[in-house]
Amino acid sequence: MSFHALKKLTVVLALMMMLLAGCNMKQNADIQTNTPVVIEDLKYNEVMKEEKTDIVEFNFTFPQVQNPKENPFIESINNSYTKALEEQKVRATTENLATAKENYLFSKENADASFIMNGYQINYSVTTNDGKYLSVFQMFSEFAGGAHPFTYFKAQNFDLIEEKSIKLSELFGLSEEETKKNVLEQVFETIKAQEANEGIIYYESYKTDCDTAYNPEHFYMKDGKIIFFYQAYDIAPYAAGLREFEIKVDKGN
Repeated sequence: MSFHALKKLTVVLALMMMLLAGCNMKQNADIQTNTPVVIEDLKYNEVMKEEKTDIVEFNFTFPQVQNPKENPFIESINNSYTKALEEQKVRATTENLATAKENYLFSKENADASFIMNGYQINYSVTTNDGKYLSVFQMFSEFAGGAHPFTYFKAQNFDLIEEKSIKLSELFGLSEEETKKNVLEQVFETIKAQEANEGIIYYESYKTDCDTAYNPEHFYMKDGKIIFFYQAYDIAPYAAGLREFEIKVDKGN
């Protein structure tokens, strides 16, 4: 190959390398500068009556992610929340309404029984929305009589760049079994510190309870941290409420 041909080939290769590097920089820039998604509310609000008396109220709010580019993954997230809302509406207008009617009629037939309007609420908060991760924390509250509402929580975590739901074990880079062991060790450490310094009371059987009630889906992300949670009654009395624990992926950090 002549000197001029070799020189020309070298220039072409250099330009190709620059173009490839530019493409990689563009992809990384898209990830790093990706803006948070916009969340809208999907709502169902209704008060139902019996004999002109309000007997039950429903206030359901689920998230919907704006999807101007019609991204299939975003659409799947929205569809899952839409389906969940529809399922709750069906339950509300059948099972929950029937319970409220029974409570109302019982109070009418028993002078010593007072009726308090039943109520069902579903709310959410977005704990992380940084363009890569989306973390949604949901609260479900049901009151159909009794001393207090029954409340439970759910969380969903998404990687919007990789377009997938996030598993707790993936954040640890461990197996499901190893992840559970790591999480429980940190939970036990926190509980010991809380009992000693904050006076929070847990069941004496909390270690067994933490193991039994462990759910790898019970976590959300906030401020770059992983928050693992247990429902009321799982490991402590109702008065202790939702028990949340900050979990480190690397305990040495």
